[in-house]
Amino acid sequence: MWQVKFASQKAQLLNVSRSAAALRLKFNGDTMAPQVEVEVLGVTYDRSLTFRTNIERFARVASKSSTRYRFAPPWSTRASGGAARPIKHLALLNKVQARAVRIIENNNAGQEAHLTTLQHRRDVVGLSVLFKVQVKRVSHLQALWQSYRLAPVTTLAVALAPAEPLNSPRRMEAVCAQIPETLEGVDLEIIGYHRPCYQHFTANLHRLNDSTVASMSTKHHSPRKLSSAESSQLFPPECMFFEKFEIKVSGKTERPIKFLSWKHKEPAWRSTESQALELGKTRLYRQVKGKDLFAVEAQFHSECRMSCTTEYRNHIREQEREENRTVSLGSDSPDVN
Repeated sequence: MWQVKFASQKAQLLNVSRSAAALRLKFNGDTMAPQVEVEVLGVTYDRSLTFRTNIERFARVASKSSTRYRFAPPWSTRASGGAARPIKHLALLNKVQARAVRIIENNNAGQEAHLTTLQHRRDVVGLSVLFKVQVKRVSHLQALWQSYRLAPVTTLAVALAPAEPLNSPRRMEAVCAQIPETLEGVDLEIIGYHRPCYQHFTANLHRLNDSTVASMSTKHHSPRKLSSAESSQLFPPECMFFEKFEIKVSGKTERPIKFLSWKHKEPAWRSTESQALELGKTRLYRQVKGKDLFAVEAQFHSECRMSCTTEYRNHIREQEREENRTVSLGSDSPDVN
């Protein structure tokens, strides 16, 4: 006979009976306490063998998903007109309201249809939810919260100027004067920086190397339209090594992350340019050449960066083997003299 042992702490007791008498049941020496509800294979039962709690839980989850689906579209607007995206499943509701308005208008009772459209009501609800999520930070709507991000702006005058004049405010000489040349007597615990400030400070760093004086005249406009890559100072939100947004690592989806910057350590992205040049990755080298990858918010996958680093190390080892092989062949060759 098979002997099966059950753990009492993993068992659940549900008394399905009309009797109000207390039930005492011992399991492996432990007294089991009857529970009001038990969960079996993901389904919650009560003493009446109903699924009321289980249905309420599903309805709560479905309500949150429905709220996100209904209120998110009014937030996302088109760049041209700012109108919300058309939603097909709301067309029937719009038709029903339009028919109700026609019935009221055609009625001879003198009633007028002072009704706002359903789309207008949805827009108002969307703006209200947006205010509650982004400003009020309502707890049950925190899943919809989006982080703020300032879009970079490039004016025509700055885009046309080949360099910055000596008296240009973009040189930020007042800010540079506050940066200490040495760290002696500086309390590193209270000195830091803001990411937007650092990006703004390094945005036109490459323009200071040009000794020519910039022409700030905007009378003659460039006939060529700037591309999106030239007008934006930030890198695209994808891995800079393999130009992908998501990859699969051990069955899990991995998204790119940004480089970090520390006070007392050399930036981790500093060696990317030299590695790309050594490996002959021309596209990557042109993309990162002379760039502050922390300031431009370059992103990468840990797996892709590790793969590139491993490839670089193997390349260096192979070069060292070739050099050692050449030296050994030169030493083993007989002397002609």
